[in-house]
Amino acid sequence: MDAGQPVRHRRFSPRVLRHLEVLGAGAPEDRVLDALSTGSFQSVDEIAPRADLPPDDARCTLQVLATAGRVHRAGMLWCGTSYWNDLVVRAREALAAHHARYPLRRGLPAEELRVRLRLSPEAWSAAAHAMEEEGAVRLLGEVVALAEHESRFTPAQERAADLVRQTLAAQPYAPPALADLPGVDAELLEALVERGEVVAIADGVHLGRAAYEEMVAAVLEAIDAQGSVTVAALRDRFGTSRKYALALLEHLDDERITRRVGDARVRGSRAARSRP
Repeated sequence: MDAGQPVRHRRFSPRVLRHLEVLGAGAPEDRVLDALSTGSFQSVDEIAPRADLPPDDARCTLQVLATAGRVHRAGMLWCGTSYWNDLVVRAREALAAHHARYPLRRGLPAEELRVRLRLSPEAWSAAAHAMEEEGAVRLLGEVVALAEHESRFTPAQERAADLVRQTLAAQPYAPPALADLPGVDAELLEALVERGEVVAIADGVHLGRAAYEEMVAAVLEAIDAQGSVTVAALRDRFGTSRKYALALLEHLDDERITRRVGDARVRGSRAARSRP
C-alpha cells in the first residue's frame, strides 16, 4: 500500500462481533457454545482456543453442558445438540429413502451416507458409532441401515432365491446366467450379493460363495506351487469354461489378489503369501 493512503478496515460481520462480545464478557459455558455454533464437530483442542479457555477448563465445561443436554459428544469430538439432532434426522431420512427404494438390500453404503452428510472420515466414524449406540442406525460392515430395518424376501422372492441357490449348487463352477432364471431380477441378485451368498465376478457373471472361495484358494495354491497360474490351468482344474476362468482372474486382478504378468497371474499386493 502506498504511504499516505488511508487504511481501510473491513467491517466485522455480526457473527464476528458476537464472538468478540462473548469472549470479552461471556461465561465459560457461553464461550464454548459460541465456539460450537459454527455447526460442526470439533475436538477439545479446537474448542479451547476458540473459547479462550485452557483445555482442562474447556473439557470440564463441555461435561457440564453435556449433562445439561446442550452439547453432544461423539467419540472424541463435540458438537451442539441442535446440530447433532439435525444430523441424526438427515441420516435417518436418507436411510429411510434408500430402504423404500431398495427394500431387499441391507443398507446404504457408508461412504455414500458420509458424503451426503458432508462429514470428514474422522467425524463420520465418530458420529456413526454414536448414532448406533443411541439406537438410531445399525452399522453393517460397509453399509448402514436404520436400526429397525429388516430386509426380507417375499414368499415369491424366497422361492426365486432358492432356485439361485440350487442352480449354484448343481453347477458351481460354470452356472448359467442367474438373471435368466424364473423370478430372478437384478434387485434380488444384488440382495444375494450383499448378503454374501453370491459373488459377482463380472457383469452378469456370478458364483456361489463356496465355489468362489474354493477357486480363489486353488489359484493361490497353484501360484505358490508353480510360480503362476493361467486361465487355461484354472479352466482345466475346475472343468469350467474360459469365460468363467478369465472372469475370475480378472476379478482377482481388480481386487489385487492376483497380478497379471504376460498371460499368467502371480500373487497381488493384497494376497499374503502362504507360509510353509
